[in-house]
Amino acid sequence: MGVLDIIKESITLGIKDFIKNIEKEFSHLFMRRIYQIKKQIMRELMAVFIIIISVGFLAISGVFFLIEYIHLNKTLSFLIIGIIVLFIGILIKIAN
Repeated sequence: MGVLDIIKESITLGIKDFIKNIEKEFSHLFMRRIYQIKKQIMRELMAVFIIIISVGFLAISGVFFLIEYIHLNKTLSFLIIGIIVLFIGILIKIAN
């Protein structure tokens, strides 16, 4: 029975090593894919953040344009720009 036990143990160890290697490889591939997704999400968030900031600056410049060159009061200027930004947001929402 000693020889059969040795054969059984060597087959069991071989299978365990094989499974461990597969697990390590899948773990490595999985972690690499998670890192790529995380990098992509960070890029997208940065792009959205920059777009939001630029929309804010454009809205403020639109308000000052209405105040200085068209000679509207501040309240009406902010109202007009707010309505324009709201309308653009609704159009974007409808398009999706």
